[in-house]
Amino acid sequence: MPDISELPASSIAAMIDRGCRLMPPAAPHSPAGRLAALLDARAWLDAALALIEIEAPGWQLRRIDRDDDAWNCVLTRYPSMPPEFDEPAEGRHRLLPLAVLAAIADAAGRQPAPDNRATGRPLQPSESALCENLR
Repeated sequence: MPDISELPASSIAAMIDRGCRLMPPAAPHSPAGRLAALLDARAWLDAALALIEIEAPGWQLRRIDRDDDAWNCVLTRYPSMPPEFDEPAEGRHRLLPLAVLAAIADAAGRQPAPDNRATGRPLQPSESALCENLR
């Protein structure tokens, strides 16, 4: 397994910079400023977790686990929703920071769906709404 700590900070920063769509200018106390400080410190996992706030607003970390030789990272928009009803963004990689980045990419690629007010979760195209004319 490659050691991510051996990668130069500029390489990791360049990868993140190419992938970031919403990164604002880095003020010291802004999320981007915090991210820059974490990259300078070579804190790759902390930087990947900080990137959730910048690249996937509205998403939160639900779970990180490891099975076989890979890490799994799951992000959610609905942390109090039971997992079986959630529509998570998922990433998998043998390096934990890259699994987090893969989940961020999955989350960032999704458009927000309109909420179903009854269940609090987005309606699926396969679901039909039951409507009655009660006039």
